Amino acid sequence: MNLLKGANQLLSFLLELLPLPLLVWWGFSLQARLGIRVLAGLGLPFLCVLVWGRWCAPRSATRLPRLPLTLVELLLMGTAPLLLFVMNEPSAAWISLTLLLVNRVFWVVWQQ
Repeated sequence: MNLLKGANQLLSFLLELLPLPLLVWWGFSLQARLGIRVLAGLGLPFLCVLVWGRWCAPRSATRLPRLPLTLVELLLMGTAPLLLFVMNEPSAAWISLTLLLVNRVFWVVWQQ
């Protein structure tokens, strides 16, 4: 059981990181001026890292309570499947969404 819990924690970590390169890719592929692309491609991932570090990180001094934490986590990690759909990668989006939902169910069941 500990092996499965460890695998779920690893999956959660990877799902936390997945939106970052996708935001960079999406931001720089926008049909906009260079400044907007740079702002979106670098600014949005940076904003996600700031939000995560401030309110979601396990050792954060200002970690949110359980329900708001779960909602913010789903919002941040849920951007990956959304961006994959927007970038016309539906198979990857469905896989990402399925992994996210399975991970969050086990996270609650195992009280991780």
